[in-house]
Amino acid sequence: MRTNALKERQAPYAMLATGIAIVLAWELYRSRSVVNTIAVLGLMAIFIIAGVALMLLGCFITARLIGAKFGDLGPALLKLAAIFVFPSAIGWLLAPYSAPWATALATALYFALLLWLFDLEVYEAAIFSLVMIAIRWVGLLALNFVLKVALR
Repeated sequence: MRTNALKERQAPYAMLATGIAIVLAWELYRSRSVVNTIAVLGLMAIFIIAGVALMLLGCFITARLIGAKFGDLGPALLKLAAIFVFPSAIGWLLAPYSAPWATALATALYFALLLWLFDLEVYEAAIFSLVMIAIRWVGLLALNFVLKVALR
């Protein structure tokens, strides 16, 4: 029961809070402005909502394709938010020092968290990751199309 609480609530909350704290502390250090840091917090909220919504879509597609199970909606949303924020924050923090290593570490952390928090098999996490790549590409193509049409 203890492991379940750790994976269902405690670890995701800790990773989400740590990821947000890293980004906010870095912005406060960089800009030395509380106003900018609060603005970044607002942008983070938008990115987290959009990112988790896209990841939820990825979960539905992956579940449909291979029958993977992601659990109940509430805990799954919390886990997806933690998986979205924490690896990104670590990668972002390390990027000024070595962008390729930061990207590799963030990707490995993302994959490891998928495996651990959702108890996925390696192939299920790999398919979910491929589905997420496809969703991002489709989203970027749609954004590119919209911008081209809007800027005419």
